[in-house]
Amino acid sequence: ISANASKSLGFLRRNLKAAPSNIRKLFYITLVRPQLEYACSIWSPYQKYLIDSLERIQNRASRFIANNYSPQSSISQIKQELSLPHLNIRRDIALLSFFHKITHSSRITVRGLQKPHLTSRRLHDHLSYSRVYGSTNAFNKSALPRAIRLWNSLPDHIASQTNYDTFRHILSSHFTNSSD
Repeated sequence: ISANASKSLGFLRRNLKAAPSNIRKLFYITLVRPQLEYACSIWSPYQKYLIDSLERIQNRASRFIANNYSPQSSISQIKQELSLPHLNIRRDIALLSFFHKITHSSRITVRGLQKPHLTSRRLHDHLSYSRVYGSTNAFNKSALPRAIRLWNSLPDHIASQTNYDTFRHILSSHFTNSSD
């Protein structure tokens, strides 16, 4: 994933040297970022070196878009000015949006999704799901256990949304505000 995205970014850097920032950003969002987010609602890296590898490409793209290669410039500040959130935030939003579609669809049923046996004031009782555990780290960090863990940590006003578009909008605002 990172090799292909890096090649695409190199292509953009070679061919859009004189392009304005908004065009560079448009091409990055259209051609490179989809490669970095390929199948992110099902697969998301949990090893730090893989997460860093993907984020490094976005950091290089951010510097290219802003045309700011100064080592004194903060990459976080550049990404914030360009409105490019961290890729792990976008992956979490995609996963929770996918989970929302599953839990609110009458056509999709997933075995194993259960309400917790014991309720707690910390959980949104009727909105939460029992966590699933496996014997391997790969399973425990996979999509379903991660989605349930993230879903159960959502505030009630987000988890209770039944309309997908409203849910996605509020969720994006929540993650954007909590990452600042």
